[in-house]
Amino acid sequence: LFVYNNRHTGPINGSWRPQQMLFRSADILGVPFHVGALAPEDQKPWAMGDREKWLLGNLNSARGSLIYHIDGTDTLLLCTAEELERKFHT
Repeated sequence: LFVYNNRHTGPINGSWRPQQMLFRSADILGVPFHVGALAPEDQKPWAMGDREKWLLGNLNSARGSLIYHIDGTDTLLLCTAEELERKFHT
């Protein structure tokens, strides 16, 4: 997963905060993810096109053959990486 989130702070004391459902569920399901932004929210507020610009600048670091680009807020992952790939190919 490539996740754009300009408010991402990572886990605190090894635990994700309750509002970080995506990261918590990805950890539990073993789905690898890369989180980032053009700049932290306090340095650059989100603007249209930021996600796409960030994604294009980071695609060369992808190691998988299938990439999902999603927003990091209000998202809950319900399947493993293998299930995502299988569903993509069917």
